[in-house]
Amino acid sequence: MGSYRVTTPVVGFSGQVGNVHFAEGAATVDDETHGAELSYFRAQGYGVEEAEESAAKPAPVKKAAKPAVKAAVKKATAAATSEAADAAATSEEKPE
Repeated sequence: MGSYRVTTPVVGFSGQVGNVHFAEGAATVDDETHGAELSYFRAQGYGVEEAEESAAKPAPVKKAAKPAVKAAVKKATAAATSEAADAAATSEEKPE
């Protein structure tokens, strides 16, 4: 089984491509489990190099602060709802 370090064309990308999760622009994959993804990465210009044995274990990934994201979404939703209610109230008040 060969292990590979893959880097994304977009510096610092964190997310999913196929069945591979990238953290800060890099992922470590093996050719048995992710053969199709490796072919795709090579064809699309990702950096693919053999990983050293010591680098086969990926570094721990920092988790995003989910409460902060949820709070921001809640605040944006409340603001949008409030604006929509204000607009509806204003249009009901205008006589035609």
